Amino acid sequence: MLAEAVRHGLGAREAGRSAGERITTVAAGGVATLCREAERLGFRPSVRTRGETHEIVLHECPFAELA
Repeated sequence: MLAEAVRHGLGAREAGRSAGERITTVAAGGVATLCREAERLGFRPSVRTRGETHEIVLHECPFAELA
């Protein structure tokens, strides 16, 4: 996403919106869509739900080795 933003001269908000528009939503809703994208990017998410509250825990960071 950063490379695309730089290449096209986009600001952070514009780049985020552009990336978000390319995401296909999951029928199960926004939390499921977010988890699918986090999984695709290598974060290994899990969800804990209590009532109407959802907590998404990211168990890995694909960028840890770069830090």
